[in-house]
Amino acid sequence: MKTKMKTLEELDDELDIRCIRCKKTPYELSEYVDAAKEIGITAQQFVIYEEGTYNPKSGHFACTECYIKLNMPASAKGWKAP
Repeated sequence: MKTKMKTLEELDDELDIRCIRCKKTPYELSEYVDAAKEIGITAQQFVIYEEGTYNPKSGHFACTECYIKLNMPASAKGWKAP
């Protein structure tokens, strides 16, 4: 029996990606919704592919507002949300 591969949209639905501070999903943040629309992907996919603070191990990132409120953490390897 062949296993059907999931679409990006199906995989997108299974992920729980949230800002580390405000706990909002990319879909709740216009900065990601708008940017994603421009290139034809979902807000969640935009965070995965383009957000430098995204940590694939935890599913966390820092939206711009929260990144600033966290005093813009940085590291030589690039800061990732815990």
